[in-house]
Amino acid sequence: MAKILVVDDLPANRALVVTLIGHGGHQALEAADGAEALALVRTERPDLVISDILMPTMDGFEFVRQLRSDDGLAATQVIFCSAHYLEEEALRLAEACGVTQVLFKPCEPQDILAAIEQALKQIRHQPSVALEHSFQTRHLQLMTDKLTDNVAELAAMNRRLSALTDLNLQLASERDPQVLLANVCRGARELVGAQYAVLCAVRKHSDGVIICTSGMDPALQSGPVDLPVVSHGLLGQLRAERRPQRLVNAGGDPAAIGLPAGYPPLHTALIAPIVSLSFSYGWLCLANKQGADAFSADDEKILAILAILGAQVGCIYENGILYQEVQQHAEQLQEQVQERQRAVDALHANKATLRRAQALARISHVISGPDGAFESWLDTLPDMLGLDESAMPRSVRDWLALVHPDDRDMFRRHALQAAHQGVRMDITYRVVRGDGQPLYLRQVTEPLEEDAGRGQLGRWFNTIQDITKEKRAEEELHESDRRFNDMLDKVEMISLMLDCEGRITYCNDYLLRLTGWQRDEVFGRNWFELFVPPELGDVRSVFADVLADRPSAWHYDNEILTRSGERRLVHWNNTVLRSVGGQVAGVAALGEDITARRDAERRIKRLNRVYAVLSGINSLVMRVRQRDELFREACRIAVEDGQFKIAWIGRVDHALQELASAALAGAGTELLMHVGRRVWLSETPREGESLCASVVRTRQSVVCDDIQNDPRILVPQELAARGVASMAVLPLLVAHEVVGVIALFADEAGFFDDEEMHLLTELAGDIGFAMDHLDKEERLNYLAYYDDITGLPNRTLFLERSGQHLRPREGAKTLLGMGLMDISRFRFVNDTFGRQQGDELLKQVAQRLQQAAGDAYDVARIGVNTFGVAVTDARDAGAVALALDGLMRACFDAPFVLGGTELRMAAKAGVALYPMDGADAETLLRNAEAALNKAKASADSLLFYTSEMNTRVAEALSLEGRLRDALEQGQFVLHYQPKQHLATGAIAGAEALIRWNDPCRGLVPPAQFIPILEETGLIYDVGRWALRQALADNLRWRQAGLAPQRVAVNVSFLQLRHRGFIAEVRDAVAHDAQAAAGLELEITESMVMDDVQHSTASLHALREMGITIAIDDFGTGFSSLSYLAKLPVDTLKIDRSFILNMALGSQGVALVSTIINLGHSLGLKVVAEGVETADHSRLLALLGCDEIQGYLLSKPLPADEFEARFLQGAGEAPAS
Repeated sequence: MAKILVVDDLPANRALVVTLIGHGGHQALEAADGAEALALVRTERPDLVISDILMPTMDGFEFVRQLRSDDGLAATQVIFCSAHYLEEEALRLAEACGVTQVLFKPCEPQDILAAIEQALKQIRHQPSVALEHSFQTRHLQLMTDKLTDNVAELAAMNRRLSALTDLNLQLASERDPQVLLANVCRGARELVGAQYAVLCAVRKHSDGVIICTSGMDPALQSGPVDLPVVSHGLLGQLRAERRPQRLVNAGGDPAAIGLPAGYPPLHTALIAPIVSLSFSYGWLCLANKQGADAFSADDEKILAILAILGAQVGCIYENGILYQEVQQHAEQLQEQVQERQRAVDALHANKATLRRAQALARISHVISGPDGAFESWLDTLPDMLGLDESAMPRSVRDWLALVHPDDRDMFRRHALQAAHQGVRMDITYRVVRGDGQPLYLRQVTEPLEEDAGRGQLGRWFNTIQDITKEKRAEEELHESDRRFNDMLDKVEMISLMLDCEGRITYCNDYLLRLTGWQRDEVFGRNWFELFVPPELGDVRSVFADVLADRPSAWHYDNEILTRSGERRLVHWNNTVLRSVGGQVAGVAALGEDITARRDAERRIKRLNRVYAVLSGINSLVMRVRQRDELFREACRIAVEDGQFKIAWIGRVDHALQELASAALAGAGTELLMHVGRRVWLSETPREGESLCASVVRTRQSVVCDDIQNDPRILVPQELAARGVASMAVLPLLVAHEVVGVIALFADEAGFFDDEEMHLLTELAGDIGFAMDHLDKEERLNYLAYYDDITGLPNRTLFLERSGQHLRPREGAKTLLGMGLMDISRFRFVNDTFGRQQGDELLKQVAQRLQQAAGDAYDVARIGVNTFGVAVTDARDAGAVALALDGLMRACFDAPFVLGGTELRMAAKAGVALYPMDGADAETLLRNAEAALNKAKASADSLLFYTSEMNTRVAEALSLEGRLRDALEQGQFVLHYQPKQHLATGAIAGAEALIRWNDPCRGLVPPAQFIPILEETGLIYDVGRWALRQALADNLRWRQAGLAPQRVAVNVSFLQLRHRGFIAEVRDAVAHDAQAAAGLELEITESMVMDDVQHSTASLHALREMGITIAIDDFGTGFSSLSYLAKLPVDTLKIDRSFILNMALGSQGVALVSTIINLGHSLGLKVVAEGVETADHSRLLALLGCDEIQGYLLSKPLPADEFEARFLQGAGEAPAS
C-alpha cells in the first residue's frame, strides 16, 4: 500500500482522485495548493504526488521546483493532472522539472489508475538538481498568460453574471407570461452572443402556444415562415427529455432540429428546455455564435446555466400562470363578496322600504300570547292610537277598552270565535284615539306558523291598518252618488244606461229634450235601432269593446238621429256596469252634444287655412323678385299651407284674347292638357263661357259649389276624380285692370262662405299688388342700366362690362380699345325737326351700330349724342382703328330718313387704348372723351388719346386702302412650295402661298398684310381669288402635259364660316372634271374647334366633291383627339416648331414620333413642315413620315419658276 498525496484547489477534483486511490488500496493525503503540499511531503514522505498545475498561492510547477531542490525530497514521484489549454507547453515544462506523466482533465478513472500504477513501478532515486533558468522563464511566462486569461475570463464571467442578474431581476418582477418569455429570449441571446434566438412554450391548461424570437433579421428570411411546433424534431425531444444540449448542424438547415422551413440558416446551436418540477413547457434555441464558427467550451458551461435558467423560467412561467389563476380567483372572490354586500344592502333597503311602505299604508302589528297579553308591537302603533308608550294597552282586555262602545260586542264575538276555532279573523271596527277622535281600523288576526306547526294555537299575529280616510271617502262617495243622481236629471248632458243587449234601461230628461222622444217611447227599446244612423255599423263593435272594458272604447264620437231625422254629434264617455258579483251588467254613458263645437272647429280650421295662405303670400310679396316665381310660389303656398286640392293662376293675354296658364300646384300638367286653349275671353257674355272668363269680364269673384252640374266648369270629371267639391275664382287687379285670375279648388262643398271670400279677396289683392310692384321694380332696374330711348346699355352698364373685359386680362395685358363716337350737328336736328325726330335719329343710329357690331363689340349710349364702343381682343391699335372706322362707315355712309326727310349725318371718334391710356374702365372712358374733344376740334374723323398712335393708325388705314386696290388691280400672286415623298423622292405636290407684289414696295411679307385682310374681311375675297388662281395654274400645267400635282390652298376661318363658301368651291371646281382631285384645302385645328358641328358639316361637303382636307400647324392648338378621329380629314401637317425642336434632344424626337404614329393610327398622311436640313429629312424618314416640305427642297417660288424646276423635269426633287 503506497502513500499518495493529492494536490488540487478544487475539493471535488480531489474527492474523485482520493476515491480512486482508496479503491486501489492505497493511502490518500490531500492538499489544497503547492505550499500545503510541500509541508505534507516533508512530514509524511509520500510515495507519489498527483498535483494540479494551476493553483493559488503556489502552482504545481513551483511546488515541483522546490521539491526537486530539496535533496531529501527530490526523488518523490510526481504526476501532473491539469485542465491547462496549452498542452505542449505544459508537457515541456513538466519534462524540464522531472515529471514524466501529465494527465489532462477531464480524464477517465481508468486512465488515472493506470498512471498511478505506472508511477509506483518507476519509483527511483532522483538526485537534487537545479532547474535551468529557461524553465523558470517559461514557468513565469505560463503563469503570466494564465493570470491574464483568468482576468479576461473573470471579466467575461462578470459581464455574463451581471447580465444573468439583470435577467433574473426582470424575470422575478414580471407577471405577464408573454413579456416574461420575450425577456428570456432576448436576454439569453445577448448572454451567449447568438445570432438569433427562438423560444417556444405551451400553456399548461390550454392549446395556446407562445412564440418569441430575438435577432431575426427579415432580410435573412426567404419569405413568410410558419410558427414552430413545440414537440417537433430534436427540439421537442430535448423538451421531453428535459435536458440541454450543444450541437453542430453541418448542413445549416433549421428544419433538421425541428424549426419550420424559411428560418435563417442554423449551423450551431445551444438548446435548453423550459421546465418546472411538474411540466415541460417548451424550449429555448440559441442559433449561430456571432464572431465564431461554433459555440465554445465556455458557452457550453453557460448551457448548464441556461438549463438552470430554463428551469427557473419554467417555474416563473408556471408561477405567472398560477398568479393569473390566483388573481382571477381573487377577483371572483372579490366579486362574490361585493355581490353578498349588495345583497345585504338590498335586504336593509328592503326592510327600510317595507317600513316606509307600512308607514305610508298606515299599517302596524301586534303579537299576542296565549293569555291575550301583548308580547310586542310595531313602534308606529302608538302614533296611530295617539297614545304615549306608557299608556299603550298591554293585553286584549286593555285593547277592548279602546274599542268604540258601539263596536265592542261585534269585536268580542269575532275574537272569541277566532280563538276557539284557531282561524283567521278579518274585521273592521272603530276605536277611540287618545285625543277622543274615532279611528277606523281593519284588523287581520292569524295564528303564528311556528306555533301552528307544533300544534299550539296560543300566539297570534295581529295586522292593524288605519282605514279612517278610506271610510270617510266611502261616506263622501255615497253622498256624491246621491247628489250626482240629482244632477244627472238636470245637467245639459245625455245620461244613458244600456244592458248587454243594447236596450235602454235608463236615460235622463236631456236626451228626451234633445231627440224629441218621450220616456215611455224609448224605455226598453234598442239604442242602435232607434238612435244610430244605419251607415254607422261600427258603433256596435265599439259597444262590444266597451263591454270588454277595452280602453279604446271608453271615449269616442258618433252621430245620433233625432225624432225629426236631424243628426247631432255626441262625444261619449263610457264605463262598464257590473253586478254585485262582478259580472258585466251593461254600459253607463255620459254624452255631450258637440255639434255646434264641431261646426265651429271646421269653420275655424278653414279660416286658419286661409289665414295661413294669406300670411304666406304676404311673406312672399316681400321677398320675391320674379313674376314667374310669384305665381309658382303662390300656388304652392295655397296647396301646402292652405290645404287646397288645386291652385291655378291664369294670365290674361290680350293679344290672343285668352287666359294663358301661369302656374299650377296640386295637379299635373295633364289637367292643363284637358283644358287646352278653351279659356277664351270676350267683352260680352256668350254661350259656353268659362267660369274664369266670366271673372275676367265682370271683374267679380265667383264661387261654384256644384262642380258636376255647373256648365261653366270646363273639366268637371277630371276635377271630381281629384276630389274637388267646390271652387272659387278671384280676379287679379293691377291699376283697376284684370291681368289674371287665381282659382282655388277645395274638397268640401260650401267651403267658400262670405268670411272666407273676404279673406281670399284680400289675398288676390296682395298678389295684384306684388305684380304691380314687380313691374315697377323691373322698370327701375332696366332704367338703371339701359337707355330709355335707344334700348342700349347706358354709361353705368358700359363701364361695368368694360371692367369685366379688363379683369381676366390683367396678367396678359391684352389690348382693348374704348372708342366714343359723337354725332355731328345733332343739335341742329333737334332744333330744326324737334326733339321727337332727334330721338328717332338716335334710335336709328343705335340700330345700325348694333347690327354692325353684332356680338364682337359692346355698344352703349354714353351721352346725349355720344355712343361708346368697347373693342376687345384687338391685335393692335390699327385693328382698333379699323373696327371703329368700319362701324362709322356702316352707320353713317347711308342717309337717315326722319319724317320723310333724308338726312346725311357724320360723326367724330376718340379712342383710348388699354393699358397704355388707362388701367381701368373709368380712366379709359375719360381719356377717350379727351381724344373725342380733340377730334371734334380738328379735321380728323378719328383720333387716339396718345398722339403717336395717330400716325400708326393712319398707316393701317392707308394699308387697308392699298390692299383693296391690290385686289382690284391684280397685285396678288401665288408662290408654290414643293412637297417631297420621302420613300421615293418624287415631288408629291405643292402648297400655294399668297404674296402681295406692291408696285412701290415690291413683295410685301405675308405677316404685314394677312392680319389686315382678316380684320377688314378682305381675306374672303383674296382667298376666293387664290383658290381660283391655284385651280387655273394646275389646269394649265396639266394641259401642257406635265405630271398632275395636288395643290394645297389655305382656307381662313372667315371663309370656312361663310355660308356661301361651299357653294363657291363647288362652282370653282365644276368647270374641270379633274380639278377637285388636284385640290387640297388646308385648315388649322383651332378653326375647327371654334365650331365643331359647323366645321364638320362643311368638311364633309368638301370631301364629297373629291377634295382632300389637311390639318395645318398640327400641335399648336388645343384640339380634342376624340374630335380629330371623327373629322373627315386626309392629311396631318406637323408644325415647323416641332421639326426644329428635334435637334434639341430626344424629347423633341419622341414628340414628333408620337404625332406621326397618331396620324397613321387614324389613317392619315403625315407631312412635316419647315424641314431645312438633311438631318431633319433622314430622321423623319426613319420615323416613318410620309412627306416633307421646307427650305431643304425650295423656298416658295413663282409659278413659272416652280414649273421649270419641279414639273418640267422628271418630277424629282433636286439632290440635297
